[in-house]
Amino acid sequence: MQHDPISSCDLLRIEPEDRPRGKHTLRTQRLQRWLKDRDVPHVDRFVFLDFAADVGTRGVLADLQKSLLRVLPDREFLRVELHAAVVDHRRRVDGVRMRSEILRAKWWLPFLPQSRMDRLHIHEVSRLDEWLKYLHGRDILYPRSQDYIEFAGKWDSEVPLTALKATFSKLEGVVAELSL
Repeated sequence: MQHDPISSCDLLRIEPEDRPRGKHTLRTQRLQRWLKDRDVPHVDRFVFLDFAADVGTRGVLADLQKSLLRVLPDREFLRVELHAAVVDHRRRVDGVRMRSEILRAKWWLPFLPQSRMDRLHIHEVSRLDEWLKYLHGRDILYPRSQDYIEFAGKWDSEVPLTALKATFSKLEGVVAELSL
């Protein structure tokens, strides 16, 4: 499922349906002013995260999401990207590793774009990150059963392998959908 990116110009043209000094208008205008001050051709989760970092409040993206969902053109890509940014920004403010930070490691390159990972819970992303980091640290391209056993050995349990298997199953479903 390919997404059409939304240009900054599309967001700059949005007219809030709120009163001139209403909260939805003010939130939308704040983003529009921010976009005007930067040369950003397309908007995605990283642009929203940069905006949130500049504003510096925990709820800025959640509030913006409420306001934009009222007036957004029917652009599923933007809704998905905004939601991902809201979740990541909350994690950043709470001092927890963001999904986008985890997925920046070079061992995640085959799994990009990041939107493919949105269906995975953050715990699944973290577990898969540990596995990929383990493989990368040992220069293993094609893991054998012994590699899985050694990986799970530090927990002295089969639970990490079961969780990893469930994550792989989810990823196979995402790949199957993308190929349709």
